[in-house]
Amino acid sequence: AMALEVKFTHFTKVRSAYRPFVSYEITVQSLSTNQWVIEKRYSEFHNLHRTLRELGGNMSLPSLPGRRLIGSNMDEDFVRLRLTQLQKYMRELLQITDILKETSPVATTIMDFLNCPETVRPLLSGVEQAHTGPSYMEGSRLTVTSYPNKNPEERRIYQLVDQLREGNKRAAAIQSFEEYLFQIFNHRTYRISISRESIRYLFVGNYVN
Repeated sequence: AMALEVKFTHFTKVRSAYRPFVSYEITVQSLSTNQWVIEKRYSEFHNLHRTLRELGGNMSLPSLPGRRLIGSNMDEDFVRLRLTQLQKYMRELLQITDILKETSPVATTIMDFLNCPETVRPLLSGVEQAHTGPSYMEGSRLTVTSYPNKNPEERRIYQLVDQLREGNKRAAAIQSFEEYLFQIFNHRTYRISISRESIRYLFVGNYVN
């Protein structure tokens, strides 16, 4: 069985002043933890594939679906097909033998792309890692990671707080969150919905009544 399972659940067409794009919502499931949810657009998969080719040397990578040369990338049938193709790509990538083993640049790149929590990474790579401070594991399962009842913006806030708690890559977590905020503030034309509870959670780190 794969150490990580990915499932593309749905997509969102995002309006943009520059160029519309499609955001794919992906559920990531580890054999030893609860699931978490990420959002990616096609260009991020393209960048991942390019980086893996540079790092992987002679590693045989699955084929990434190409860019559409004729017609609209926002066409409903095309987007659904691409969702299926990208899911196939990620699953074939994760099936490569020992792709996540040890702390190789390839493994780190993939785990960063999938926003793997710091507490999960040693379980995937097989590397023993001392954990200091409060434990967020419960019976080898993460307590909260997916937040299925939150909208995409709020989910990113909650996941950021989790990442800040769990690992030592706080700067990378904050940078990723900043890039996400700049992207939605610069490109989305519809109203962003973030509740007061989520704002309090970002600044306080727990639920406040």
